[in-house]
Amino acid sequence: MSRSFGAMNLTGPSGGWTDSSRALWRRCVEAALDDGDAWQTPPRTGLPRLRQALAAVVGLDGERLAVTSGIRGQVPALLGGARTLLIERPSFQSIPVLARRQGVSVHTVDWEELLRTEGTDDGRVLWLTSPARNPDGRTLTRPEAARLDELAGRNRAVVVNQAYLWSEPGSPRPGAATLIGSLHKLAGGGCVLGWQWSPGGAGPDRPAGGGPPMAWQLAWTRFLEQDGLADLAEHGLHGPARRCRRFIETLPELAGVRVRYGGGPSLLLEIDTPVPEARLVATLAEHGVLVGAGTAFGCASTAVRLCFTGVDDDEVDICAHRVQESARSFFDSPAATERSR
Repeated sequence: MSRSFGAMNLTGPSGGWTDSSRALWRRCVEAALDDGDAWQTPPRTGLPRLRQALAAVVGLDGERLAVTSGIRGQVPALLGGARTLLIERPSFQSIPVLARRQGVSVHTVDWEELLRTEGTDDGRVLWLTSPARNPDGRTLTRPEAARLDELAGRNRAVVVNQAYLWSEPGSPRPGAATLIGSLHKLAGGGCVLGWQWSPGGAGPDRPAGGGPPMAWQLAWTRFLEQDGLADLAEHGLHGPARRCRRFIETLPELAGVRVRYGGGPSLLLEIDTPVPEARLVATLAEHGVLVGAGTAFGCASTAVRLCFTGVDDDEVDICAHRVQESARSFFDSPAATERSR
């Protein structure tokens, strides 16, 4: 019997939990609750054992790593005393919103402009995401990472968000920048666990906002030590990244449509059309493809984001077909040619 395909969710639901990872998590929670320290107050920089476990999985020095509750909660401390935030475009817009609430002036620019910045203004913070930036998967090259180190050495604060680290674990990263991340792209935002790595060390009172409760930290420590992230990474990022690449290979070249993709589970489709963005999103939905609007990421051009965390392997070809069919609604004369190899 043939399978009936409903709407394809390419809006990017997160979390890669399977039956086996949930079973391991239950055991870790039970063991944590039996620990005599479960209800003690954790150190401000995080449980030392968890710091080491996180450092091992993200490939960083545990002595300079602090446990946090995620990325957004670090924004007030990271922008403390800053006058200006120079942040990448495109990117998720929650950080600029939080910065403006703190009275920080926000400038969104592409990487080229960010990396060309000069001067030694110590009131400016530079912020970008690598590897596999959401929404287009862009990842720092070695020269770009070296340039960020140079800028950090000129008394400028540089922050690199590494939430998608598992997409490209060996990718270049600057050693003079503050590196932040979370497990939210693997386990979902409800896991409330992240890290901050600082060149000068974690310090006795960092991060200012503290991390999650001790019992939670004990449970995640056991989960990490028993390699629980391997299953989450496969289903939360690695599998979706393979589906994303398969979609690009399957989608014919469409006149007026450009694919922007560097790696990871997401891509951008930039579309040359006078059709309003809201109508593009609605048209794709009418064809059974739910996508994100480019304005949600500050895109300078008309675009939609497709993220492959919410579909299965056997749905990728259907997604490509539906996008191709939707394109006929975008242009008076739809043109599709065989992708050049």
